[in-house]
Amino acid sequence: SFVGGVQHLDTDTSESDTFTFGYMRTRSLSKNWLWSRLVNYSYEDFAIGDQDETSQLVIFGVNFESAIGREIGRSKAGRNINFDLRGASDSLGSDTSFLQFKATTKWIWSLTDKTRVITRGKLGATMKDDLADLPVSVRFFSGGDHSVRGYDFESLGPVDENGAVIGGSYLLEASIELDRMVVGNWSIAAFVDSGSAFNDFSPEFSTGVGLGIRWYSPIGPIRVDFAHPLDDPDRDFRLHLTLGPDL
Repeated sequence: SFVGGVQHLDTDTSESDTFTFGYMRTRSLSKNWLWSRLVNYSYEDFAIGDQDETSQLVIFGVNFESAIGREIGRSKAGRNINFDLRGASDSLGSDTSFLQFKATTKWIWSLTDKTRVITRGKLGATMKDDLADLPVSVRFFSGGDHSVRGYDFESLGPVDENGAVIGGSYLLEASIELDRMVVGNWSIAAFVDSGSAFNDFSPEFSTGVGLGIRWYSPIGPIRVDFAHPLDDPDRDFRLHLTLGPDL
């Protein structure tokens, strides 16, 4: 397949415009595993902290993914595992060189017909001497709807001397959620999320707790979460709205 896209990202921490196109080839390794190889060209105009720069990267990568129990509606059991390795070299058309690894997983277990436990985790690591050479899209941030609820999108991570979040070389996140059907296609949930983006091996984790409502609509689950950031005493709660399948 040939892929391409344009993205404008404007957050409290950064602003960027990214243009990408590339080629990806995917094949089955077994009944439950897919193997993808890709090469992408990316041009990014970004501003973060006191940086205002452009970046060109030719990224080569490989991805392994396995999903069991993926459904449009409410999955009673299943899991998703994804491993991603990609990098670029200044000798192959990129402005800089780096190597990055990411792993994500999500598991669903049913305790009863109406109650289930959902766990997810994410880790990432970047091999690069100076993170400032990398554009926003390649740095790690934490916080947001699919990350640590209770915090703004990509608001967690290392900061510069002015207190602006500039992203990190490493990422570690974990979440556990208890979900129970109450009536019809409606369920309620309670959850705890924790995570951090960091540059050394002594991360400072931020944690959010909350309650949520789920409606399993004909087009897939719609989730409304009210999350409280335990490490931000000035904020009572944050509202998160997400759509899409459980896995």
